[in-house]
Amino acid sequence: MEINYIIVVVFALFSAIKVRISLASASWDAESNTVKQGENLNVTCIVSDFEFMDVIRISLKNSEGQVLTLTDNKDLKLPFVNIPRYRVGFNVLNRHGYLTVSYSDIRGEDMGTLLCHKLANGDVPVEMKLHVQVPVKEIYLRQKKFYQWKRLQELETVVLRERESNELECVAVMDGGLTPTELSIVIGNEDKTQFFTASEESKIHKDQDSDLGVYYSEFKLLYSSMNPVREFNGLTITCTAIQDGFQNASTSALLRVEYSPVILCDKYEHHGKVGASVVIACEIDANPSSQLVTWMMQSFDKLEPVRLDLANISSIQTSEMVCFGS
Repeated sequence: MEINYIIVVVFALFSAIKVRISLASASWDAESNTVKQGENLNVTCIVSDFEFMDVIRISLKNSEGQVLTLTDNKDLKLPFVNIPRYRVGFNVLNRHGYLTVSYSDIRGEDMGTLLCHKLANGDVPVEMKLHVQVPVKEIYLRQKKFYQWKRLQELETVVLRERESNELECVAVMDGGLTPTELSIVIGNEDKTQFFTASEESKIHKDQDSDLGVYYSEFKLLYSSMNPVREFNGLTITCTAIQDGFQNASTSALLRVEYSPVILCDKYEHHGKVGASVVIACEIDANPSSQLVTWMMQSFDKLEPVRLDLANISSIQTSEMVCFGS
């Protein structure tokens, strides 16, 4: 009789422990949160059937897949000790543990996937997506020269040359990277975005206050050509970043396209009397402009202005004249 009693008690304890483990679970107060930069936010991880010795941990999975511990109920400061805009709190109510992270002046670097779980018995972390909508932090144009990118100042002149590798890029930078951002290019008064190739890139830099890192994104439009469009010469190029809910950001530069001479005038005939004067013009489009051309007529071959004055013409000058720009 005594043996049966002991077996029943042990079995009852085992059953009680098994039931408690199966009921223990972690959850977030929301599946996801989307906030704008500068707003405040509280996120709370809730663990049911909480015991005094239980450890609840909140971690962040960044864009590189690294999982960084943010805090737990045994060490509420880690890693926010030097960042006053974070606050961490913990309390227990009705056998539920509540671990809360409060963000003030939320930033793009706070964006990522938050994980919460109890550190025991193989508890699987539960996820909560934190999206931070941020405006463009800066936008600029840059040009690649001798394999190096040079950032252009506002309204600086950028030179593009024929038969050379020309790379001109617009870059919009923001903290975080889930804010829909559209870049457009206007040259003169016309949209020329179709001449540019779009790309985007996300990066993480370490900061001095925590192990979270500073997460930011770059949205880019690249123009690459050995034959820049001549009609762009003398026009202003403006790159604009467009975001819903935020003010547009833009930057501009002046375009100078240098190209070899092109003869614009058609073949035509000049008639003059012997002894009279004749003016022959050769119309050339070039940048830099050509002030001299090569005139060829029979044995006559020399550099002259684009406007050629022939005085006191004679019959032996009846011939075909050809001009060349250089």
